[in-house]
Amino acid sequence: MKAVVCTRYGPPEVLRLEERATPVPRENEVRIRVLATAVMPSDGYVRGLNLSLAYRLMARLALGWSAPRQPVLGMVLSGEVDSVGPDARSFEVGERVFGFNRRRFGTYAQYGKSNGPDEGARRQVIRALRADGRDHGDR
Repeated sequence: MKAVVCTRYGPPEVLRLEERATPVPRENEVRIRVLATAVMPSDGYVRGLNLSLAYRLMARLALGWSAPRQPVLGMVLSGEVDSVGPDARSFEVGERVFGFNRRRFGTYAQYGKSNGPDEGARRQVIRALRADGRDHGDR
C-alpha cells in the first residue's frame, strides 16, 4: 500500500510517499480502506513541532525524539471496512465508516486498522455526528 510517511520533524517537505506493507487485522480489529482523510491542525503541530520549548520537549518524549515513532500521521478518515479479524463483530466487510482516532495515527495511507469493539461502541454516536470536520473543532 502507499502511505505518506513523516521522516523527521519539520516543514511539509519532510513527508514522503512510500510503499508499506498492507496491515492485517488481528483479533478484534478491522482493516479500513481509506477513501478520504484530512490534514488537521493537530497533524501540522505534530509534524512541525510548532510548540513552545516546554511543550516541544514533552511532545518529543511522547511522540518520538527525532521523528514520530508512528511515521504515518493522520487521525481522521472516511472509508470502507475491507477485512475483519477474528472475533471482530462490530462491523461487516463493505460497511462505510468514518471516524477520529485519538490514540494513534495512521490515516495518511491506503489502509488502516481499528479496534472493532471500541469503534462499534461508538457507531451510533458517530452516525449522529456531522461529517464536515466541524465536530473535530474546526469552525
